Amino acid sequence: MLVALCLFGMAWADSLIEQKTFSQVEQDEEADKLVLFYKASTDEGKKIYDAFEGAAEKLEDTLDFFWAVNCEDSASKGTCESSGLDKNIFFSNGEVGIEQYTGELVVADIVKYVENKFVERHADKVLDIADDGSEFYKSLDKDSSKLKFVKFYQPWCGHCKKLAPEWERAAGHFPDVEFWHIECGKNDETQKFCSEHQVSSYPTLYLFKGSQKTKYEENGRNIGVFETYLAKKDLKWVPRNGGDAAQASNDDEDEEDVEDKVEDQPPVVASNTGNDMDDIREILVGINSRLDKIETLLAERTIVHSEL
Repeated sequence: MLVALCLFGMAWADSLIEQKTFSQVEQDEEADKLVLFYKASTDEGKKIYDAFEGAAEKLEDTLDFFWAVNCEDSASKGTCESSGLDKNIFFSNGEVGIEQYTGELVVADIVKYVENKFVERHADKVLDIADDGSEFYKSLDKDSSKLKFVKFYQPWCGHCKKLAPEWERAAGHFPDVEFWHIECGKNDETQKFCSEHQVSSYPTLYLFKGSQKTKYEENGRNIGVFETYLAKKDLKWVPRNGGDAAQASNDDEDEEDVEDKVEDQPPVVASNTGNDMDDIREILVGINSRLDKIETLLAERTIVHSEL
């Protein structure tokens, strides 16, 4: 028994993962880290922890810290429950702030997600649409097989600011795709271009190819998700000047369209308070607020349809 305990102690000491309480995570502001919230006694919790530990071993030279919060621990249980955390991973560094990992909870995907956060940025490879898009359209007509990914943004948009470094990394990561952006409120010409494509929420992403385009509506805006999206063979293309109406009429709006309307509201942005867990709570509160708005919009649509 003594030998077994000693071996267990050695294994724990050698682990890259530091056990933390919720309050310790709140108080510590170290950068470049992954934080896991889990329930240690559950099968799901054990599986997530194993994946997290496996990822930590492969990322030892990439990140400074790997922390785990057992949400069954008396010191963390109440705060975990009030924050809705028990099987979540968050990435944090000085550049992106707090970001929740939304991929599969397996070693390879976690590692790839983190490594992509350190891909070199290439701001010089992001092309700018600074007019009514005439030159951009000419480039589409000149090479109709070339994929051109366009980000529509506004400088005041928090989500746009968060996407900016990821967009610059992607511009250098995908050699066969051109990455563009357009500031919709820059001048009358850029506003006209954005209006032509019925852009009303930010950021909005469109993929163009020749005379066609398709709206990006995937869950996540990072290199890993972009890679999966760009490899798809079943993208729903519409005429590039057709607007969203060509993809779906107002009568056929689905829940994703409703979410776009909700995104017209002031974006959910974590405040720059330096307190990681306050940021996480603010993000979660914002998500809940959005869900309430989505539910309200869907209920209103149900009433309208029933009256028809």
